[in-house]
Amino acid sequence: MDAAAAVSTGDMVALVGDLWTSVVPFPEEGAAPVEATWPSPAQAVVRGTVDVEGAADVEGAWSGSVVVSCDEESGLRWARAMLALEEDATAADVEDTVAEIANVLGGAVKAQCAGGGRLLLPVVDHGEVGVGPSDPRASLAVSLSWPDAPDAVFTVSLLDA
Repeated sequence: MDAAAAVSTGDMVALVGDLWTSVVPFPEEGAAPVEATWPSPAQAVVRGTVDVEGAADVEGAWSGSVVVSCDEESGLRWARAMLALEEDATAADVEDTVAEIANVLGGAVKAQCAGGGRLLLPVVDHGEVGVGPSDPRASLAVSLSWPDAPDAVFTVSLLDA
């Protein structure tokens, strides 16, 4: 199965928006991320904005990786929201959060494409780890940012195995 045929860019944006509104205590205080017009997914990685990258592997009718690439600001925004922090998040908080985002989105992709497959535990690394939207295996890649912080960019990619 082709993941891009089962999960569109619009689907991924909606999944991320649903995740954001489910973790923000008061959604009216922070708008959900939307698809970024700049940079493109490949440009986000090429620009060197990737601070943390998490990947969850899916095995089944579709096998591949769901990769979440965050710059520092988007990683901090996600960590503060998901962990309900009033202060800045630590590097460990950001790593845990990026792993959890990859896990949640990986589960959603598995449900749509892997037909009873399995989701492996996510892994996290700092900087560009050699996978992402510029990888030739990327069947879908979308950059997202917040309406009030267009420079805080993160990217979600589906990489075919």
